[in-house]
Amino acid sequence: MPGSGQSSEKRSSLRIGAFPSGPEYWRIDWFGQIAFPNRMVRRSQPSVLVHLSRLFDATVLDDHALLLSARSTLPVERQVKRWVSVGTMVTLGVGDIWSGQALVASPVYESETFLQLLIDDATTSMVKAGGPHEDGSYLLPFGSHPWHAANTRSNCVRVALPDGRAIIIPCMELIRFYFGSSSALLARLFTPPLTKDVLFTDCRLTVSRVMKLVLAAGIPHASASDVARMAGDPIAWRAAAWVGTSCLRDSTVGEAIYPQMGFPFWGVTDLSATGKWLPGPGGNRQTFLVYQLRSCSHPFPFRVLNYQLHAETKRKSAGANQNPAAAVESLEGHRSRSHKPSEQTLVEHDPSRVLSSHEHKLAQRRLFTDLQGKSIWRSCDLPLAVQAKMRTMSAAVDGVAVGEQVSSAAVRAVSLVEASASSYKEPPDFLASIVRALKSLSDVATIVQTASDDDGWTVPMDVMVDSDGVIEEKWFINDRTRCRVRRMAVFKVSRHEISGHLVILDAIPPIMLAYPGSHFIDDRYVLDQVYEAFEYFSSGTSYGEVNYTDLGELVAREVYLLLGCDD
Repeated sequence: MPGSGQSSEKRSSLRIGAFPSGPEYWRIDWFGQIAFPNRMVRRSQPSVLVHLSRLFDATVLDDHALLLSARSTLPVERQVKRWVSVGTMVTLGVGDIWSGQALVASPVYESETFLQLLIDDATTSMVKAGGPHEDGSYLLPFGSHPWHAANTRSNCVRVALPDGRAIIIPCMELIRFYFGSSSALLARLFTPPLTKDVLFTDCRLTVSRVMKLVLAAGIPHASASDVARMAGDPIAWRAAAWVGTSCLRDSTVGEAIYPQMGFPFWGVTDLSATGKWLPGPGGNRQTFLVYQLRSCSHPFPFRVLNYQLHAETKRKSAGANQNPAAAVESLEGHRSRSHKPSEQTLVEHDPSRVLSSHEHKLAQRRLFTDLQGKSIWRSCDLPLAVQAKMRTMSAAVDGVAVGEQVSSAAVRAVSLVEASASSYKEPPDFLASIVRALKSLSDVATIVQTASDDDGWTVPMDVMVDSDGVIEEKWFINDRTRCRVRRMAVFKVSRHEISGHLVILDAIPPIMLAYPGSHFIDDRYVLDQVYEAFEYFSSGTSYGEVNYTDLGELVAREVYLLLGCDD
């Protein structure tokens, strides 16, 4: 349907029940005020008033010039306004096209990348969407952009460009982009006061910028990097806390609530966005109004992130000697209660306190280039082969909602999260036979302690360079497609009261090391031993054929020896 440069791929099967249900095409124009519009059905989180305009005709999506024109939609006086929970913003963006309550297109409009953009208190300022330039003309002229007319008091951040032009970014877009990894995180930002214990319960950042983070209850894995930014950078924390504080301030004085937030950092960044150039005092194309931010290059405050979910912390504190068969039975029961239809409708209601919740993954829209070269991982249970055989007999509940589970309505709680590489994937080739062997040990509980965002299983070996900045060749491996840094996987195995760790180093054949005891990943001394062991074994590493059957048998024998039990 859309023409060149347009994106028409649906982000998910999720439907927004509050949006128009007919076949007409509607564009999201603006995120308006924040409120609790109906506390009878929605008490656990506030809502945002979304303004939508109906397109004159779907053919405007094929005409770039017409799409940018004020004539592409019906007059602004005929806008439709619909309340949706703030957590829903994970799947919404200004400029997106919806029809029949489903996303059908995310047009590019005008795309810009601002290189080496300086963000500080001298280049940025808070302005109103209906505010004026120094000469009295409007920042966002109604003739070129009428769609914010009902929200002239909404807050935006103005960024001055070196050539005298400027970027205008609505605060709601700053919030969505920098902290929109999950519906749960967004909801907590809009619920003042924001305290650190509602986001994380422990954070340690070493001088080498290795961060160990424990997420608070209800914060999903998809938000780990966002929370780590707040935990490790006071500027990011102040920006996040400002969201709820500004909402509370407006509410206290009886004004319409329009949140404020600045950039969660100061410094230089490459910023990419889609939006529209607007005229200003100096002529045409003087102000770039951002519809959606697409990427940001500013570095996060960590080099390595090792995080834990609250549920995993509780599981580990209760002991790692749970019967694996009982764990599978419990999981199967949970899955049977969590059946969901292929197409879900998000409704504006607090979810049920008795129906189990589930996670709904959305295609990732935010790009932080700094994270692409960083190690981010957590611990997670090894996926059991028996899980693939599970079946559910429960009836589907069509209505889902974000928010706390506090109602008696037949509405299932859903957590909207960005899809990421931390979702289950098949293990890499050098681990495949080892994982199969570990799964076959029915009386041994196994936890993957290096479930990274890269491949869900491994982390790169943290190699050091010499004085000339060169990495020795042995730290690299050629996997027949490319030359890359070697990786390693750490598995915690336990049976009854005994536990230990199995470390697999990326080689052909893989190098396997076993360490008794429950503490490994936090023990720098043991990690140093791993690297010394690799140095010892690397000289004899073979690149011939590997007998993976024998390797699997070796894994089983090593684990049973480690745990002191008969095979």
